[in-house]
Amino acid sequence: MNSYSPLDLAPDRETPAETIRESYDFIVVGGGTSGSVVARRLAEDPSVHVLLLEAGGSDRVPQVIDSTQWMWNIGTSRDWGYKAAPAPGVNGRTPVLPMGKVLGGGSSINGSVWARGHMNDFENWAAASGEEAWNYENTLAIYRMIEDWQGAPDPHRRGKGGLLNILQPDDPIPLVSGLIKGAEAIGIPFVEDINAAPMEGDGGCGLPNVLVQDGNQRVSMSATYLHPFMGRANLHILLCAET
Repeated sequence: MNSYSPLDLAPDRETPAETIRESYDFIVVGGGTSGSVVARRLAEDPSVHVLLLEAGGSDRVPQVIDSTQWMWNIGTSRDWGYKAAPAPGVNGRTPVLPMGKVLGGGSSINGSVWARGHMNDFENWAAASGEEAWNYENTLAIYRMIEDWQGAPDPHRRGKGGLLNILQPDDPIPLVSGLIKGAEAIGIPFVEDINAAPMEGDGGCGLPNVLVQDGNQRVSMSATYLHPFMGRANLHILLCAET
């Protein structure tokens, strides 16, 4: 996996405006989590030219690269600043809904937790859409392809050798063990991997899977999918493209 230094700060535009082509085969609007992947996959074909437009700026800032600083992104120019509607459950308050306005989108500003959906989610989507490609087994095959899981081997449910480095924290804060014991006390069992068998059954409580590497360096979708391709002539990335 290609990584970069926290000191390697970039200008507002990854591709200088004067080099933008008059036409492209594909224009991807939004360089967030999904846009980063789509642009990379399209650019893998050297015969096509791809333009990625992102309203936000560069993800190569310390608050993004260092996953432990994620909370310092909330409410900044890297956050769209959305809020929820007033809710009775929180005494009428309007909780913030952080959404990334930066290359990599939410994967660049959130807490880097890798949480996969439950089997029933995928089966319900497949049934509702009439498209079997959405079912659990098909989706599980995609997870296996993109993951580089560093935890206990589970060849059926977890992938090795993919682009996304995923692991469990090796030194969580003391509060974590207390929360796990509290969950067990009310009948929620401890599980070794919350994204494996528990996603096919009644669930459980355990350490989160996190997208980090080399200590606390964030594994965002932009860092993983886009940065290794930024030198390619057929991929242009225009940041601060909101207006």
